[in-house]
Amino acid sequence: MTGASNRVDAGADADLAALARLANYDPHVDDFPHANKAAVLVPLVHCRTRGLCVVLTLRAAHLRSHAGEVAFPGGKWDKTDASILATALREAHEEIGLPSSNTTYLTTLHPHISRINSLVYPVVVHLHDSDSADDLVDSLTVNDEEVAAVFCVPVRTFLEADEQVHADFELRWLGVQCKFHEFRVPWRGEEFRVWGLTAAVCIELARIAYARDPEYAWTNPGQPTMVELVKRWRAVGHVSKM
Repeated sequence: MTGASNRVDAGADADLAALARLANYDPHVDDFPHANKAAVLVPLVHCRTRGLCVVLTLRAAHLRSHAGEVAFPGGKWDKTDASILATALREAHEEIGLPSSNTTYLTTLHPHISRINSLVYPVVVHLHDSDSADDLVDSLTVNDEEVAAVFCVPVRTFLEADEQVHADFELRWLGVQCKFHEFRVPWRGEEFRVWGLTAAVCIELARIAYARDPEYAWTNPGQPTMVELVKRWRAVGHVSKM
């Protein structure tokens, strides 16, 4: 039992160090005056059985955008929102009933560009009142009109080269041939497909949290960073023109 206990302790220490790295990461705050912007909340729970996990949702099948896809809770910035953080918290409360009092802000990652031409800011928070992914999911009040399911994935999953979980594909995006990723992850007897922008954010999150690159090739040689792609998009103004 001592060996198993030591492995658990080591994993818990690594997860706490991961949270500390995210808290110390230089945030990319709401500094881009663009009306068509959005925020997603990237909620993390330090689960005693699964390690550090990220909370994800499956969008309802009837929604006008990204229907039936895995996503973070989030949505469009509203001019009444005081900040991008406020947007992310408001949307998460509306979609999954997540109270802002349950969160500690960690950082904001580089914005990403969605295929519906929004600049999406990932806002990372720690859910500090739970130490179980299962208990957290069971405690949420889900808006069935917007969300079909809520589930959690260990953050380390997005760094591991497991052919049963991870695959990649290529698309021309913003005028550049880019490598994209998908992860098929289990939760309570179901399998969810995490791909596209959501997968890209999860990979970036994991790289920062654990201070290492994925075990698989996660970009093409010479592929522009997301920061460089955002600069290209700013100059053109619309994904369809690139």
